[in-house]
Amino acid sequence: MQSIKSIFELDFWRRTLSRTPLVLRAGLVVWLNISFAFYVGGPSSTVNLPPYAAFLAVLPSAAIALWLSLFVIWRGMATILFAWRSISQRSRPEAPSTPVGVAPSVGGWGALNIYLIVYASLSFWLAHMTSAYTLSVVLSCLLSGGFLYILIKRRPLRGDVKILLYGGLAATILFGLVMATVAVPPA
Repeated sequence: MQSIKSIFELDFWRRTLSRTPLVLRAGLVVWLNISFAFYVGGPSSTVNLPPYAAFLAVLPSAAIALWLSLFVIWRGMATILFAWRSISQRSRPEAPSTPVGVAPSVGGWGALNIYLIVYASLSFWLAHMTSAYTLSVVLSCLLSGGFLYILIKRRPLRGDVKILLYGGLAATILFGLVMATVAVPPA
């Protein structure tokens, strides 16, 4: 476990880069920049390249995008599990820890994205099954009440949990109001 933690430390990357020859580092930087240009350009930018060159041109940026997506999901799930444990405790929740780096805010945004995917899927499934937004609006009201209860009764909260709770409350109220007023029920 210690070796996995060392990968996330800055000293590990400094030592690794200091041992890598300058020519190889420069080549990697050029390859990453070219890959980023092709990745942003979309599929049409690699049409005129041979298949192996197109694969190599997009590979680093696609790998980084996949890794970052998995990292956001991983940190989001950790935030959701921490929030669930601290909310389900009968005693006062543990004091918020000092945030280290960008990971806590990434966890909060990842948890908010996971919540929005589940909430939107459930809301639209309820709307599709009943051909009305009534149950979706009721779900939004219940979830908003739960978020308010947690925000009022369970303090102090960590930064990532605050992002999840405040963002979830705002999105739930917004979508509940849209579904209650201007949304056209599915046919």
